[in-house]
Amino acid sequence: GAWQLTLPDSITVSGGVVTLGDLATGPVPAGARDLVVRAGLKPNTVVDVSRQDVLRRLVTAGYASGVRMSGAANSRIVVSGREIALAELETEVRSCIRKLVPSARQGAPASWFEFELPDLSLAAAGRWEVQPDRTEPLAPGRNHVRILFRAGKDEETVTITVTFHQYGEVAVAKNDLNKNETLTAGDFTWEWRDLAEESASLVVGRESIQGCSAARDVKVGRELRMADLK
Repeated sequence: GAWQLTLPDSITVSGGVVTLGDLATGPVPAGARDLVVRAGLKPNTVVDVSRQDVLRRLVTAGYASGVRMSGAANSRIVVSGREIALAELETEVRSCIRKLVPSARQGAPASWFEFELPDLSLAAAGRWEVQPDRTEPLAPGRNHVRILFRAGKDEETVTITVTFHQYGEVAVAKNDLNKNETLTAGDFTWEWRDLAEESASLVVGRESIQGCSAARDVKVGRELRMADLK
């Protein structure tokens, strides 16, 4: 039968989906009440819905027969929420990255990390959280970490670069070492180095030379590399 659909000038919603029952200012037939008018709305945004938009959805769903439309020609939908300050977001991202920092080697200087967020514009209505999408620890140097931003049912993923500064002991030969000579920790001076700034080819840690001999001659003062071991 005939029914009246009155559209408002504006409404305020807290979720990302607006149904015809949410939008209409008066009663709506039960079958049409749950018809989705707009979906995927983001917090702290404003969108407009015209009578034509609504009518088109009614026709598609088979509810247009007998409808008489009145009220606003365009209805404004205001999604509640607020934009998250970059400093606030950086604090939460730093907290979640800290969970990926491995324990420092015994006696080593303290590890640290740095990162830079891309230009973001994120908003949320109510509580929100961030978390990394990985559990494996950071490696020394540059790491690409995907950060999941979640606010209610809304999710967004951002990839950031994290530079992790971890210190390890690098071996420097005290004397000339001959090829095939068995290596001991006493043959080297062990220097704490920031591994983010050193070549990945260097031998790191005294345990790395256990059971090894020199694969070639190593001159005094030279840093020991993985290729020098056998």
